[in-house]
Amino acid sequence: GGSLITKSWILTAAEVHCFFSFTCRTAFASISLHPAEEVEIKAKPLIYTDTVRIHDIMLLQLPHTFDIQPIQLSDCDTRPKINFQDSFSKHFMLSSLEPSKSPTLHCANVNVVDCENLRNTLREKYLAFYQLKKDHHWFCGQTPGVDICYRDSGGGVVSKDKIYGVISFLGDPDFVCKQSVAIMDLCNPEYKAWIQKHIS
Repeated sequence: GGSLITKSWILTAAEVHCFFSFTCRTAFASISLHPAEEVEIKAKPLIYTDTVRIHDIMLLQLPHTFDIQPIQLSDCDTRPKINFQDSFSKHFMLSSLEPSKSPTLHCANVNVVDCENLRNTLREKYLAFYQLKKDHHWFCGQTPGVDICYRDSGGGVVSKDKIYGVISFLGDPDFVCKQSVAIMDLCNPEYKAWIQKHIS
């Protein structure tokens, strides 16, 4: 998944492009949905890193601009607390190995919840994974009967036509809808400044 945030920049998750082993793949973007124009991303991806590790947030530059209305970045002064609309794409779909083939866009309403239960689950069952993710800035979403799958990673979390987060990882890979979903927090000042620096 991914979101077009300017006419030439895609915001997505770093995991979409690189595995945890840092083996990276060729990325293709399908711009718009009906009909989609498939383009190969040739520019080097920009991945947010701090002094310790890579964070699960990435910018991809398209080879040329597209006449499609981008999603606006969040206004964090009026950040909603509940009923985020969770979609794995607002304006296009992103595939890492080959051009996307999905003809539909899937959306679901997701409530913002406390992340403590998810953190406890990760510490107890997936400690190595938790060590990779614990310093990332994320918030959590959960609604009964709603969950994500692996290919939703990178999709935009949108409220009132503004993007507030990027889907990072599902809460419990063994049991569907049992745990909340982790979402990279675009209102984090470091992430927000980094995005603005590169797309300006």
